[in-house]
Amino acid sequence: MLLSKIWLNSQQYDPAQGRLFTWLLTITRNVGLDELRARKVEQKRSVCSYDWTDEVSAPDLLEGTLTGSLISSLAPNYQAVVALMYYQGFTSQEAAKKLKLPLGTVKTRVRTALQQLRAQFNADIRQYQTVSSF
Repeated sequence: MLLSKIWLNSQQYDPAQGRLFTWLLTITRNVGLDELRARKVEQKRSVCSYDWTDEVSAPDLLEGTLTGSLISSLAPNYQAVVALMYYQGFTSQEAAKKLKLPLGTVKTRVRTALQQLRAQFNADIRQYQTVSSF
């Protein structure tokens, strides 16, 4: 793909704008970035390919040991928003209507909850790495 792209775009090379090596390096870099982005999109597509029209319900992750312990470390108002949006698939507008809260409050609570979960998860990972390194 790279060689064909260079060959097909060879008429666009202008020696007044830079060296041939720099032009080739730029094309190589751009093709590489395009490939990485395509892989990332494909990977996201394969991870997020859950069909919500199926009758099979999603697993109840709130009862899991790890997730349950992390979610239970949040304040109840944050737990409610996270449960609605991430485990029941509500949009922020739907969650705001269900909880009878302003949309901005719901968005702020989700953001704060995710920050707290991230901090707790990172602390757990650091503790695990410390314990397993002995």
